[in-house]
Amino acid sequence: MAETDRPTPTPSPERDGAPTPNGPSHRPRRLRRWLLGLGAVVAALVLLAVAGLWWVLRSESGTTFALERLPGVTVVRPHGRFLGDFGADELRVRFGDGGELRLVQVGWTRLAVGRSGGPGWALVAFDTLSAEAAWLTLPKPQQTTRTPPPTELQLPVELIVRQLRIGALHMAPLGDQPLRELRAQVHLGADDGRVHRLDGLSVARGPLSASGQAHVGALAPMPADIRLQLQQAAVAQWPAWAATFNLKGPLAESTLTGRLQARTEPAQTLSVDAVLRPFAEWPLGRLQAQASDLDVAALLAGGPQTALNGRIEILLEAVDDAMATATGPNTSGSGGKGCGTIFATPPKVSCSLACMAMPAPIITSMVVSMSAPFSGRSSTNSITAPSATPSVAASSSDRKKFSPSRLPSTKAM
Repeated sequence: MAETDRPTPTPSPERDGAPTPNGPSHRPRRLRRWLLGLGAVVAALVLLAVAGLWWVLRSESGTTFALERLPGVTVVRPHGRFLGDFGADELRVRFGDGGELRLVQVGWTRLAVGRSGGPGWALVAFDTLSAEAAWLTLPKPQQTTRTPPPTELQLPVELIVRQLRIGALHMAPLGDQPLRELRAQVHLGADDGRVHRLDGLSVARGPLSASGQAHVGALAPMPADIRLQLQQAAVAQWPAWAATFNLKGPLAESTLTGRLQARTEPAQTLSVDAVLRPFAEWPLGRLQAQASDLDVAALLAGGPQTALNGRIEILLEAVDDAMATATGPNTSGSGGKGCGTIFATPPKVSCSLACMAMPAPIITSMVVSMSAPFSGRSSTNSITAPSATPSVAASSSDRKKFSPSRLPSTKAM
Protein backbone atom coordinates (compact mmCIF):
# COMPACT_ATOMS: atom_id res chain seq x y z
CA MET A 1 0.00 0.00 0.00
CA ALA A 2 1.28 3.48 -0.78
CA GLU A 3 2.22 5.82 2.07
CA THR A 4 -0.35 8.34 0.92
CA ASP A 5 -3.08 5.85 1.74
CA ARG A 6 -2.10 5.63 5.47
CA PRO A 7 -4.55 7.37 7.84
CA THR A 8 -3.33 10.58 9.45
CA PRO A 9 -3.03 10.11 13.25
CA THR A 10 -5.35 12.30 15.35
CA PRO A 11 -3.40 14.46 17.84
CA SER A 12 -4.13 13.62 21.48
CA PRO A 13 -5.03 16.67 23.66
CA GLU A 14 -3.36 15.15 26.72
CA ARG A 15 -0.20 14.38 24.73
CA ASP A 16 0.01 17.76 22.99
CA GLY A 17 -0.73 19.78 26.14
CA ALA A 18 -4.06 21.20 24.92
CA PRO A 19 -6.67 21.86 27.68
CA THR A 20 -9.52 19.42 28.08
CA PRO A 21 -13.07 20.46 28.85
CA ASN A 22 -12.55 19.29 32.45
CA GLY A 23 -8.90 20.25 32.67
CA PRO A 24 -7.02 22.67 34.91
CA SER A 25 -7.93 25.80 32.95
CA HIS A 26 -11.63 25.28 33.79
CA ARG A 27 -11.09 25.05 37.56
CA PRO A 28 -10.45 28.82 38.10
CA ARG A 29 -13.61 29.53 36.15
CA ARG A 30 -15.61 27.29 38.46
CA LEU A 31 -14.05 28.91 41.58
CA ARG A 32 -14.87 32.36 40.24
CA ARG A 33 -18.45 31.32 39.61
CA TRP A 34 -18.74 29.95 43.19
CA LEU A 35 -17.24 33.10 44.67
CA LEU A 36 -19.52 35.32 42.63
CA GLY A 37 -22.53 33.31 43.75
CA LEU A 38 -21.47 33.43 47.38
CA GLY A 39 -20.89 37.20 47.16
CA ALA A 40 -24.34 37.65 45.64
CA VAL A 41 -25.92 35.67 48.49
CA VAL A 42 -24.01 37.68 51.13
CA ALA A 43 -24.94 40.96 49.43
CA ALA A 44 -28.59 39.89 49.33
CA LEU A 45 -28.52 39.02 53.04
CA VAL A 46 -26.90 42.36 53.87
CA LEU A 47 -29.48 44.20 51.81
CA LEU A 48 -32.27 42.27 53.52
CA ALA A 49 -30.80 43.11 56.95
CA VAL A 50 -30.48 46.78 56.03
CA ALA A 51 -33.99 46.83 54.63
CA GLY A 52 -35.32 45.09 57.76
CA LEU A 53 -33.49 47.52 60.03
CA TRP A 54 -34.76 50.43 57.98
CA TRP A 55 -38.29 49.02 58.22
CA VAL A 56 -37.97 48.64 62.03
CA LEU A 57 -36.46 52.08 62.61
CA ARG A 58 -38.25 54.13 59.99
CA SER A 59 -41.78 52.72 59.80
CA GLU A 60 -44.55 52.63 62.38
CA SER A 61 -45.41 49.00 61.66
CA GLY A 62 -41.77 47.94 61.99
CA THR A 63 -41.37 49.81 65.27
CA THR A 64 -44.49 48.15 66.68
CA PHE A 65 -43.29 44.74 65.47
CA ALA A 66 -39.91 45.16 67.19
CA LEU A 67 -41.29 46.53 70.46
CA GLU A 68 -43.72 43.62 70.84
CA ARG A 69 -40.79 41.19 70.72
CA LEU A 70 -38.44 42.88 73.18
CA PRO A 71 -38.06 40.74 76.36
CA GLY A 72 -39.52 42.35 79.47
CA VAL A 73 -41.09 45.24 77.50
CA THR A 74 -44.83 45.89 77.14
CA VAL A 75 -46.15 48.74 74.95
CA VAL A 76 -49.76 49.93 74.85
CA ARG A 77 -50.94 51.67 71.67
CA PRO A 78 -47.63 52.81 70.20
CA HIS A 79 -47.54 55.34 67.40
CA GLY A 80 -44.69 56.81 65.42
CA ARG A 81 -41.27 55.32 64.72
CA PHE A 82 -37.98 54.76 66.49
CA LEU A 83 -35.96 57.21 64.40
CA GLY A 84 -37.89 60.44 64.45
CA ASP A 85 -40.95 60.93 66.65
CA PHE A 86 -42.49 58.19 68.77
CA GLY A 87 -45.13 57.94 71.48
CA ALA A 88 -47.16 55.36 73.41
CA ASP A 89 -50.00 55.43 75.91
CA GLU A 90 -47.99 53.23 78.24
CA LEU A 91 -44.59 51.57 78.33
CA ARG A 92 -43.52 48.99 80.92
CA VAL A 93 -40.00 47.67 81.37
CA ARG A 94 -39.37 44.83 83.85
CA PHE A 95 -35.86 44.22 85.16
CA GLY A 96 -34.10 42.33 87.93
CA ASP A 97 -36.09 40.52 90.61
CA GLY A 98 -39.38 42.39 90.77
CA GLY A 99 -38.14 45.69 89.34
CA GLU A 100 -40.39 47.64 86.99
CA LEU A 101 -40.49 51.04 85.30
CA ARG A 102 -43.94 52.10 84.11
CA LEU A 103 -44.22 55.21 81.92
CA VAL A 104 -47.55 56.78 80.99
CA GLN A 105 -47.92 59.01 77.93
CA VAL A 106 -44.27 58.48 77.04
CA GLY A 107 -42.66 59.79 73.88
CA TRP A 108 -39.67 61.36 72.20
CA THR A 109 -39.01 63.64 69.25
CA ARG A 110 -36.27 63.63 66.61
CA LEU A 111 -34.34 60.60 67.81
CA ALA A 112 -31.14 60.24 65.79
CA VAL A 113 -28.39 57.61 65.83
CA GLY A 114 -24.92 58.30 64.48
CA ARG A 115 -21.22 57.98 65.09
CA SER A 116 -19.83 59.34 68.35
CA GLY A 117 -16.98 61.84 68.28
CA GLY A 118 -15.47 60.26 71.41
CA PRO A 119 -14.44 56.70 72.32
CA GLY A 120 -18.04 55.47 72.19
CA TRP A 121 -19.08 53.43 69.18
CA ALA A 122 -22.42 55.24 68.72
CA LEU A 123 -24.25 58.49 69.43
CA VAL A 124 -27.93 58.46 70.46
CA ALA A 125 -29.58 61.90 70.59
CA PHE A 126 -33.12 62.98 71.51
CA ASP A 127 -34.54 66.44 71.09
CA THR A 128 -37.13 65.71 73.78
CA LEU A 129 -37.78 62.67 75.97
CA SER A 130 -40.83 62.92 78.20
CA ALA A 131 -43.45 61.04 80.23
CA GLU A 132 -46.48 62.45 81.99
CA ALA A 133 -46.06 60.02 84.90
CA ALA A 134 -43.60 57.33 85.94
CA TRP A 135 -43.78 54.58 88.56
CA LEU A 136 -40.46 53.03 89.59
CA THR A 137 -40.28 49.81 91.59
CA LEU A 138 -36.76 48.80 92.57
CA PRO A 139 -35.77 45.12 92.30
CA LYS A 140 -35.05 43.02 95.36
CA PRO A 141 -31.42 43.33 96.45
CA GLN A 142 -29.12 40.52 95.44
CA GLN A 143 -26.68 38.81 97.77
CA THR A 144 -23.42 39.59 96.01
CA THR A 145 -19.81 39.90 97.02
CA ARG A 146 -18.40 43.38 97.52
CA THR A 147 -16.93 44.71 94.28
CA PRO A 148 -14.10 47.24 94.10
CA PRO A 149 -15.11 50.84 93.37
CA PRO A 150 -14.97 52.00 89.74
CA THR A 151 -11.84 53.70 88.46
CA GLU A 152 -13.57 55.28 85.45
CA LEU A 153 -17.09 55.92 84.14
CA GLN A 154 -16.64 55.76 80.38
CA LEU A 155 -19.66 54.49 78.41
CA PRO A 156 -19.79 52.66 75.06
CA VAL A 157 -22.60 54.96 73.84
CA GLU A 158 -22.75 58.76 73.90
CA LEU A 159 -26.22 59.89 74.99
CA ILE A 160 -27.76 63.33 74.49
CA VAL A 161 -31.20 64.37 75.75
CA ARG A 162 -31.70 68.03 75.06
CA GLN A 163 -34.94 68.23 77.05
CA LEU A 164 -35.87 65.58 79.62
CA ARG A 165 -39.21 65.88 81.42
CA ILE A 166 -41.15 63.62 83.79
CA GLY A 167 -44.42 65.07 85.05
CA ALA A 168 -44.60 62.94 88.20
CA LEU A 169 -42.20 60.29 89.50
CA HIS A 170 -43.71 57.83 92.00
CA MET A 171 -41.61 55.61 94.26
CA ALA A 172 -42.44 53.76 97.47
CA PRO A 173 -39.98 55.79 99.59
CA LEU A 174 -41.71 59.02 98.46
CA GLY A 175 -45.09 57.97 99.89
CA ASP A 176 -48.06 59.89 98.55
CA GLN A 177 -45.97 62.91 97.50
CA PRO A 178 -44.15 62.13 94.24
CA LEU A 179 -41.42 64.18 92.62
CA ARG A 180 -43.04 66.59 90.19
CA GLU A 181 -41.88 68.34 87.03
CA LEU A 182 -38.48 66.71 86.84
CA ARG A 183 -36.55 68.48 84.07
CA ALA A 184 -32.92 68.33 82.91
CA GLN A 185 -30.54 68.36 79.97
CA VAL A 186 -28.42 65.21 79.77
CA HIS A 187 -25.13 64.64 77.95
CA LEU A 188 -23.31 61.44 78.86
CA GLY A 189 -19.90 61.26 77.20
CA ALA A 190 -19.46 64.98 76.51
CA ASP A 191 -16.07 66.50 75.63
CA ASP A 192 -14.98 63.44 73.64
CA GLY A 193 -16.19 61.07 76.34
CA ARG A 194 -14.37 62.75 79.23
CA VAL A 195 -17.34 64.25 81.13
CA HIS A 196 -20.92 63.34 81.99
CA ARG A 197 -23.15 66.42 82.30
CA LEU A 198 -26.55 66.96 83.89
CA ASP A 199 -27.55 70.61 83.47
CA GLY A 200 -30.70 72.60 84.13
CA LEU A 201 -31.91 70.13 86.75
CA SER A 202 -35.15 71.12 88.47
CA VAL A 203 -37.68 69.13 90.49
CA ALA A 204 -40.31 69.75 93.17
CA ARG A 205 -41.94 67.74 95.96
CA GLY A 206 -44.76 69.41 97.80
CA PRO A 207 -43.63 72.92 98.82
CA LEU A 208 -39.95 71.99 98.35
CA SER A 209 -38.21 72.76 95.05
CA ALA A 210 -34.66 71.89 93.97
CA SER A 211 -32.44 72.97 91.10
CA GLY A 212 -28.83 72.42 90.16
CA GLN A 213 -26.31 70.74 87.93
CA ALA A 214 -23.89 67.81 88.06
CA HIS A 215 -20.64 67.34 86.12
CA VAL A 216 -18.66 64.14 86.76
CA GLY A 217 -15.45 63.14 85.00
CA ALA A 218 -15.43 59.83 83.17
CA LEU A 219 -11.69 59.23 83.62
CA ALA A 220 -9.76 58.78 86.87
CA PRO A 221 -9.86 60.39 89.37
CA MET A 222 -13.43 61.18 88.21
CA PRO A 223 -13.56 64.83 89.38
CA ALA A 224 -17.04 65.93 90.44
CA ASP A 225 -18.64 69.37 90.42
CA ILE A 226 -22.20 69.09 91.76
CA ARG A 227 -24.29 72.09 92.80
CA LEU A 228 -27.74 71.92 94.36
CA GLN A 229 -30.11 74.66 95.53
CA LEU A 230 -33.12 73.89 97.75
CA GLN A 231 -35.97 76.27 98.49
CA GLN A 232 -39.24 75.96 100.35
CA ALA A 233 -42.01 78.52 100.65
CA ALA A 234 -43.70 79.20 103.98
CA VAL A 235 -46.39 76.57 104.62
CA ALA A 236 -48.62 76.48 107.71
CA GLN A 237 -46.32 76.43 110.75
CA TRP A 238 -43.15 75.97 108.67
CA PRO A 239 -41.19 79.09 107.72
CA ALA A 240 -39.65 79.71 104.32
CA TRP A 241 -36.04 78.54 103.99
CA ALA A 242 -33.35 78.07 101.38
CA ALA A 243 -30.15 76.02 101.20
CA THR A 244 -27.21 75.58 98.85
CA PHE A 245 -24.87 72.58 98.62
CA ASN A 246 -21.68 72.11 96.60
CA LEU A 247 -19.80 68.85 96.13
CA LYS A 248 -16.37 69.17 94.56
CA GLY A 249 -13.27 67.04 94.13
CA PRO A 250 -12.46 63.45 93.15
CA LEU A 251 -15.58 61.32 93.35
CA ALA A 252 -13.95 58.84 95.76
CA GLU A 253 -13.18 61.62 98.28
CA SER A 254 -14.94 64.90 97.65
CA THR A 255 -15.70 67.94 99.79
CA LEU A 256 -19.30 68.90 100.57
CA THR A 257 -20.09 72.46 101.68
CA GLY A 258 -23.56 73.75 102.40
CA ARG A 259 -25.54 76.46 104.12
CA LEU A 260 -29.19 76.55 105.17
CA GLN A 261 -31.06 79.67 106.28
CA ALA A 262 -34.65 79.93 107.49
CA ARG A 263 -36.45 83.24 107.09
CA THR A 264 -37.37 83.75 110.73
CA GLU A 265 -36.63 86.29 113.47
CA PRO A 266 -33.95 85.68 114.54
CA ALA A 267 -32.68 84.01 111.38
CA GLN A 268 -31.93 80.31 111.70
CA THR A 269 -28.75 79.06 110.01
CA LEU A 270 -26.86 75.80 109.61
CA SER A 271 -23.47 75.51 107.88
CA VAL A 272 -21.89 72.20 106.92
CA ASP A 273 -18.39 71.29 105.72
CA ALA A 274 -17.72 67.57 105.22
CA VAL A 275 -15.55 65.09 103.36
CA LEU A 276 -17.52 62.28 101.70
CA ARG A 277 -16.15 58.90 100.65
CA PRO A 278 -19.08 57.21 98.87
CA PHE A 279 -17.16 54.03 98.00
CA ALA A 280 -15.69 53.51 101.47
CA GLU A 281 -17.21 51.28 104.14
CA TRP A 282 -17.70 54.41 106.28
CA PRO A 283 -18.73 57.19 103.85
CA LEU A 284 -18.06 60.16 106.16
CA GLY A 285 -14.44 61.28 106.42
CA ARG A 286 -14.94 64.55 108.29
CA LEU A 287 -17.85 66.70 109.44
CA GLN A 288 -17.97 70.25 110.71
CA ALA A 289 -21.33 71.89 111.36
CA GLN A 290 -22.35 75.18 112.93
CA ALA A 291 -25.92 76.02 113.99
CA SER A 292 -27.51 79.27 115.06
CA ASP A 293 -31.01 79.33 116.62
CA LEU A 294 -31.89 76.24 114.57
CA ASP A 295 -35.39 74.87 115.22
CA VAL A 296 -35.65 71.28 113.99
CA ALA A 297 -39.46 71.37 114.20
CA ALA A 298 -39.53 74.24 111.69
CA LEU A 299 -37.63 72.18 109.10
CA LEU A 300 -38.67 68.58 109.74
CA ALA A 301 -42.20 67.31 110.24
CA GLY A 302 -42.47 65.66 113.65
CA GLY A 303 -39.10 66.99 114.80
CA PRO A 304 -38.50 68.38 118.30
CA GLN A 305 -38.81 72.10 118.98
CA THR A 306 -35.28 73.37 119.53
CA ALA A 307 -33.03 76.41 119.30
CA LEU A 308 -29.67 74.86 118.49
CA ASN A 309 -26.59 77.03 118.87
CA GLY A 310 -23.08 75.73 118.61
CA ARG A 311 -20.60 73.69 116.66
CA ILE A 312 -19.97 70.01 116.02
CA GLU A 313 -16.82 68.39 114.65
CA ILE A 314 -16.34 64.74 113.75
CA LEU A 315 -12.98 63.45 112.58
CA LEU A 316 -12.51 59.89 111.42
CA GLU A 317 -8.79 59.71 112.14
CA ALA A 318 -6.84 58.69 115.23
CA VAL A 319 -7.63 60.95 118.15
CA ASP A 320 -4.69 61.00 120.57
CA ASP A 321 -5.68 63.87 122.83
CA ALA A 322 -8.87 65.30 124.22
CA MET A 323 -10.74 67.47 121.81
CA ALA A 324 -10.44 71.24 121.98
CA THR A 325 -12.25 73.95 123.86
CA ALA A 326 -15.71 75.46 123.66
CA THR A 327 -17.53 78.55 124.83
CA GLY A 328 -19.67 76.91 127.53
CA PRO A 329 -19.83 73.77 129.66
CA ASN A 330 -18.01 71.03 127.77
CA THR A 331 -16.72 67.52 128.19
CA SER A 332 -14.10 66.00 125.95
CA GLY A 333 -13.18 62.44 125.18
CA SER A 334 -9.94 60.77 124.27
CA GLY A 335 -9.13 57.50 122.67
CA GLY A 336 -7.43 55.71 119.87
CA LYS A 337 -8.74 55.17 116.39
CA GLY A 338 -12.12 56.81 116.08
CA CYS A 339 -13.38 60.36 116.05
CA GLY A 340 -13.76 63.24 118.43
CA THR A 341 -16.73 65.58 118.64
CA ILE A 342 -17.31 68.98 120.19
CA PHE A 343 -20.60 70.83 120.37
CA ALA A 344 -20.76 73.29 123.24
CA THR A 345 -22.68 76.46 123.96
CA PRO A 346 -24.55 77.25 127.19
CA PRO A 347 -27.81 75.35 126.59
CA LYS A 348 -31.16 75.13 128.33
CA VAL A 349 -32.34 71.72 127.12
CA SER A 350 -29.87 68.96 126.46
CA CYS A 351 -29.78 65.49 125.02
CA SER A 352 -27.11 62.87 124.61
CA LEU A 353 -26.44 60.63 121.62
CA ALA A 354 -25.00 57.14 121.86
CA CYS A 355 -22.49 55.53 119.54
CA MET A 356 -24.04 52.97 117.25
CA ALA A 357 -22.36 49.72 116.32
CA MET A 358 -20.66 50.14 112.95
CA PRO A 359 -17.99 48.21 111.01
CA ALA A 360 -15.77 51.28 110.47
CA PRO A 361 -14.33 53.95 112.84
CA ILE A 362 -16.17 54.41 116.15
CA ILE A 363 -17.08 57.73 117.74
CA THR A 364 -14.98 58.11 120.89
CA SER A 365 -16.38 61.39 122.18
CA MET A 366 -19.49 63.45 121.50
CA VAL A 367 -20.82 66.55 123.18
CA VAL A 368 -24.20 67.89 121.99
CA SER A 369 -26.03 70.90 123.41
CA MET A 370 -29.43 72.31 122.59
CA SER A 371 -31.11 75.39 123.95
CA ALA A 372 -34.76 76.43 124.04
CA PRO A 373 -36.34 79.66 125.33
CA PHE A 374 -38.91 77.90 127.49
CA SER A 375 -36.45 76.34 129.96
CA GLY A 376 -34.30 78.04 132.55
CA ARG A 377 -31.46 75.57 133.19
CA SER A 378 -28.43 74.65 131.16
CA SER A 379 -26.21 71.60 130.91
CA THR A 380 -24.13 69.64 128.45
CA ASN A 381 -24.14 65.89 127.96
CA SER A 382 -21.20 63.95 126.64
CA ILE A 383 -20.50 60.46 125.39
CA THR A 384 -17.05 58.99 125.78
CA ALA A 385 -16.20 55.58 124.40
CA PRO A 386 -13.00 53.56 123.91
CA SER A 387 -11.66 52.62 120.51
CA ALA A 388 -13.48 49.31 120.82
CA THR A 389 -17.19 48.90 121.60
CA PRO A 390 -18.51 51.96 123.51
CA SER A 391 -19.90 51.19 126.97
CA VAL A 392 -20.19 54.33 129.14
CA ALA A 393 -21.93 57.69 128.66
CA ALA A 394 -20.76 60.53 130.91
CA SER A 395 -22.63 63.78 131.59
CA SER A 396 -21.72 66.89 133.54
CA SER A 397 -23.91 65.76 136.44
CA ASP A 398 -23.64 61.97 136.61
CA ARG A 399 -22.53 58.80 134.86
CA LYS A 400 -24.67 55.98 133.60
CA LYS A 401 -24.22 52.82 131.63
CA PHE A 402 -25.82 52.31 128.23
CA SER A 403 -26.01 49.68 125.58
CA PRO A 404 -24.46 50.57 122.21
CA SER A 405 -27.41 49.02 120.45
CA ARG A 406 -29.84 51.57 121.94
CA LEU A 407 -29.92 55.33 121.76
CA PRO A 408 -30.79 57.07 125.04
CA SER A 409 -33.90 59.19 124.75
CA THR A 410 -33.87 62.97 124.78
CA LYS A 411 -34.99 64.50 128.09
CA ALA A 412 -35.30 67.94 129.63
CA MET A 413 -32.75 68.71 132.30
